[in-house]
Amino acid sequence: EYDGVFAFGGNYGGQLALDHHDNVNIPTAVDFPHDITDICCAVESTIICERDRIHIFGVHCELRIPHRIIKFKYDVISVACGISHTVVNTK
Repeated sequence: EYDGVFAFGGNYGGQLALDHHDNVNIPTAVDFPHDITDICCAVESTIICERDRIHIFGVHCELRIPHRIIKFKYDVISVACGISHTVVNTK
């Protein structure tokens, strides 16, 4: 039994965080061992938050990003994202 994150759907930009770009039709476990505090999905990207950083997958802000990590000085509480923007709430 797995109690983590599952992803499925379009994945041409790698936005499902599955280390490939194939579309996935069934829920598939995402291998993400960190403590996740929030997840946000936009049209072609996914942002996964952990305590002091965010992980960006897919195409975000018109950039093809295989996996980018941005570290913050403060704890990440939540994140919201759209086609061309991201807002991160820290504490």
